[in-house]
Amino acid sequence: MEVRTHFLRKAGESDGRVDYDIQVPADANVMIRTATGPVQVQGVNGDVSVDTDTGKVEVRDSNGHVHARTVSGPITLANLKDCFVEANSVGGQVSLNHVAGKNVSVNTTGGPIAFAGDFAGGGQYSLSTHSGTIDVMLPASASVDVTARSVTGSVENDFPLNPPVHPIMALAQGKSLAGSSNSGASAVHLRTFSGRIRVKKQ
Repeated sequence: MEVRTHFLRKAGESDGRVDYDIQVPADANVMIRTATGPVQVQGVNGDVSVDTDTGKVEVRDSNGHVHARTVSGPITLANLKDCFVEANSVGGQVSLNHVAGKNVSVNTTGGPIAFAGDFAGGGQYSLSTHSGTIDVMLPASASVDVTARSVTGSVENDFPLNPPVHPIMALAQGKSLAGSSNSGASAVHLRTFSGRIRVKKQ
């Protein structure tokens, strides 16, 4: 099924708005492209792909593959389990709340990244930004192996981590960190060039 909006004449901001409320089977594949309108996807376990310029993107309660891209619009991902996640934004904020999967990748140019959850699933998690901030909130039960580095920014840690026996990179106070918690089941990589990285206990 394909749904498309096409205006026959130039419309103003209020006249040119069309709202869609579409219900699909839980295992459907969904692809959405919009310039400015907000997008909300909930309970879809197939492939979800959302591409927008300035619109707000929100994906919740899904177990499939999630691809989200914006130029400046914010991206919110919540309650995703056993997912493959790829989120990219130039200047929009990316917020992840209880997102778990085998492969979770988030990249921004200047937008901030916020992650709250336990990085469950024994997966690979990569959060990176050029000049934005990265804020990570972890519960004490999190089983993670964390590496973080900022080239010209700063790295702050308020979460108890066991130092690595054999560090895989040179560690500099206030610029990088490495350590694990519990069994270190999930690998978490945090990277920024000039932004701040902060890891805190939830």
